[in-house]
Amino acid sequence: MEEYLHKKYRTKKVFLTYKGREAIALILKNLALPNGSLVAINGYTCYAVYQATVAAGLRPYYLDLPENGLNFTAPTLRHAVINEPDIKAVIVQNTLGMACDITAIKKVCNQNKLFLIEDLAHSIGLQHLGGQEAGTVGQAAALSFSQDKSVDSVTGGAALFNFPVEPKVEYQPANAWHRFATRLYPWTTRLIRSTFSLGLGRVLLKAFKLTRLLPGPMSGGADHIHALPNWHSFVAYNGYQMLAGLNLHRQKIAEIYRQSLPSSVQFDHVDGSIYLRFPIRVNDPAGLISYLKQYGIYLADRWYDAPVAPARSLKLTNYQKGQCPVAERVASQMVNLPTHVNINEEQARILTEKVTQWLK
Repeated sequence: MEEYLHKKYRTKKVFLTYKGREAIALILKNLALPNGSLVAINGYTCYAVYQATVAAGLRPYYLDLPENGLNFTAPTLRHAVINEPDIKAVIVQNTLGMACDITAIKKVCNQNKLFLIEDLAHSIGLQHLGGQEAGTVGQAAALSFSQDKSVDSVTGGAALFNFPVEPKVEYQPANAWHRFATRLYPWTTRLIRSTFSLGLGRVLLKAFKLTRLLPGPMSGGADHIHALPNWHSFVAYNGYQMLAGLNLHRQKIAEIYRQSLPSSVQFDHVDGSIYLRFPIRVNDPAGLISYLKQYGIYLADRWYDAPVAPARSLKLTNYQKGQCPVAERVASQMVNLPTHVNINEEQARILTEKVTQWLK
């Protein structure tokens, strides 16, 4: 897998990790930045990014969103650098597979001698407008192969270094029970889904969570680097072989949503986006989710329900209310529509009809 990634991304060094956040932490630790330096990150992000930044001895600096987008802009970054000279690195994430303006952001980074790190947790396979593939633009990139990602091996990640460096990596073995649970994950989740409409799936879901046989993607930290077992590496490699077809499917489903839903609930489209999920914004997400549940459509999992999500983890961060007002507003309105391989075009059209009916 390391050799495959090395060739695909034309990178100098590749290190596989047990979690995507471990990959981010590994990259940040090897930038040789002064302790306590600031890392500019999206103000609408995952707790894992915060964990990785802090684990590297650095501090996150949150950049707010534009009014109708999910990624910070180059002008926002430029303004932040002027006000905070301690910003030494920048992490872009292409939220939900929606492409950021990488060309403009890289220009700001070059002008201010900032390290540019690409977090591909949502965007493996994305092609930017300039033709460059995500993961080949910055000095480093972090991959995530966790649950529901573009490449899903239940857990896993990789750190890609595009500059000369000799990282010191001390791998530790991952928790044995967690490794066992992740091996079972494809079968436990299949069993839950196939029986959910019968009521049995809800019981199994609770039972598997109580026995820790259903590992959550947010479990674990970023303080240590854990080795990725061969099984997960094999599954991730196979995922890459199917990636182009899966991303094309996501784009087709997203196009149905784009053409059918009112523009008032949509975010600005960016060409090249792969839409890991299709985001819409409504004033009452809980009401919409409850309405759809009546028709056997379950959309309770929201990316993201807080500026640093999930909401239950926000109190564990240094984020202060009001730092990113647009991101806070987006988090209160966000609903994700599925684009994964298990939803077909007819189902997508039915879903848009139900959402449109509810909006009226």
